[in-house]
Amino acid sequence: MSKLADILLRVLEFTSADPDDCADYGGFLIFGKKAFDNSAPSEPQPKGDRMSPEQAQRLSNLLMTYGGEAEASRRTAKVPREPEDPARFIAGLPPADRELLFSQLERRSSFQQTEEQARGAPTDLLDSYYAREVLEKLQLVLFRVSWLERITLKGVPPNVQAYIDEAHACFLYGFEVASAVLCRAVLERAVKEALGVPDPEERGSGPGTKKPRRDSLPDLIERRWPSPADPNEKEPEAKVAALLVKDLGNSAIHNLPEFQRKSQEIRHSLTEIRRVLQDCYNAK
Repeated sequence: MSKLADILLRVLEFTSADPDDCADYGGFLIFGKKAFDNSAPSEPQPKGDRMSPEQAQRLSNLLMTYGGEAEASRRTAKVPREPEDPARFIAGLPPADRELLFSQLERRSSFQQTEEQARGAPTDLLDSYYAREVLEKLQLVLFRVSWLERITLKGVPPNVQAYIDEAHACFLYGFEVASAVLCRAVLERAVKEALGVPDPEERGSGPGTKKPRRDSLPDLIERRWPSPADPNEKEPEAKVAALLVKDLGNSAIHNLPEFQRKSQEIRHSLTEIRRVLQDCYNAK
């Protein structure tokens, strides 16, 4: 559990409800000042089943999260998890509770923005939604990074290192398909460079240029690590790693249900691609 993520998520409950609900004392900040003031003994407390200001704030935060997800889906083609219209729920609230809730919502300028203004600048809805999403992913990042073994890679060229860096970032933030596909791309690039296979643009072109044979990835793997003549002899460790990375990448690209059934193995693709890089670039 990330202590920082937990603290920041609690702070976000106040700042997303009212970005001005903060007292700045220079060396420190107080968040949720208005909620603190509302809880003073001099303030009348809600009776019976009436909604308290704190409950109204939590509900408005929930609506803010829904609104942000809906706005994000319109811009990114992401399907909202809760497509129900919150207006139906609000309509069922007692009049006094609706008034309290709307007093919370009125503090958010995004609800008064025109459509033109919303297109021209990031809205409070998107700000609140993505801030919450990033903080919630921090737990996953810490959990997944603890799976990975410590390793040092040397001699890996910058173009390959850029891909492996992105593969790790995708894995840590939960984008398993993207990570597996990138690992497969790294595998193909590393094996080609180890075998001295030139890039297509380096082969030349023109009327008299013979089109070179395009090797498949399994062929490249077999050329790099030929199978032993003795059937009792084990395959090279790097070859076993390369085949695992290839299979995971292929299923991520061509058979998503199959990939999802074994998605826990994605952490192994990162471990295995490191072994391939060590073998191909002598980065030991």
